[in-house]
Amino acid sequence: MEKGHGGIEAREYHVLDGGDIAKAFPDWAGLMIIGMAINYQHYGQKESLAYRYYISSVLLTPEQFGKAARGHCSIKSKLHWVLDTAMREDNGQIYRGDGAENIARLRHIGVNLIKVDTSRKASVRRKQPMAEMDADCLEAIFLAGYELVE
Repeated sequence: MEKGHGGIEAREYHVLDGGDIAKAFPDWAGLMIIGMAINYQHYGQKESLAYRYYISSVLLTPEQFGKAARGHCSIKSKLHWVLDTAMREDNGQIYRGDGAENIARLRHIGVNLIKVDTSRKASVRRKQPMAEMDADCLEAIFLAGYELVE
């Protein structure tokens, strides 16, 4: 349990052995555990209860699983914040077909390319307009990504 930011948050983690499932389904041969994270939040008048399920190819205790699940959520939150502030993802107006998913993937690629570029010391939010206005900056960003995959 944690108190802070005007509310209470409680988390609970459970781990099940995935060996029997791995035996029954050969495509899941590496499955070691199935984990469940339960998250209860109470902030002011708002309450929420969420269940999240994970699969892992690593044998983890409930404590280790809890750390891994919290780390996953932290990384996800940080990426979403960058995508929203730098790429204005929440303002997207694409609804047809797979368009929204395709644009989201392009945004993820763009953020990742900008992050690996070391030619200029600037945040993702500042590098994006630099790349839009300066062909040399854009080329450096693409080259940084190319060197990464070589």
